[in-house]
Amino acid sequence: MSLGSLLRLATIDVRPLRRRDVRVLFSGQLVSILGSQVTFVAVPFQVYLLTHSSLAVGLLGAVELGPVLAFAFLGGTLADARDRRSMVLLTELAFAVLSALLLANALLPAPLLWPIYAVAAVQAGLFALQRPSLDSLLPRLVPPEDSGQRLPERRTPKAE
Repeated sequence: MSLGSLLRLATIDVRPLRRRDVRVLFSGQLVSILGSQVTFVAVPFQVYLLTHSSLAVGLLGAVELGPVLAFAFLGGTLADARDRRSMVLLTELAFAVLSALLLANALLPAPLLWPIYAVAAVQAGLFALQRPSLDSLLPRLVPPEDSGQRLPERRTPKAE
């Protein structure tokens, strides 16, 4: 294997970003993922600050597991039956509202614990609803010839 082919393997193919829809999806997901990561750190940290209990922090995982399991199959069904783009937009809007609720609770003089658990459970359920729609958007926006994948060769039937 030559150095040039090794370098091609190590580089990122930015050809799909030439498409406006892909750029919009990429930028929106960048903002969403950054916000989600902040929430994934802030919520357990706030629970620990309020309770000083590792058990209370661990219960967050149990509270989030139920909605993920409950809504996982529904998310796939809705992704097949509804417009995927609107599913992603609606769930992202709901994530923003839930983040605002977490902020409002955090700004209280004495933040309450139960809203944090409730919002975490709803966010986990929304994640399970959103994921199938979100995962299926990119392959629909990028045609196979722009994705860097090898296209299967067409077989022509042999004449007998």
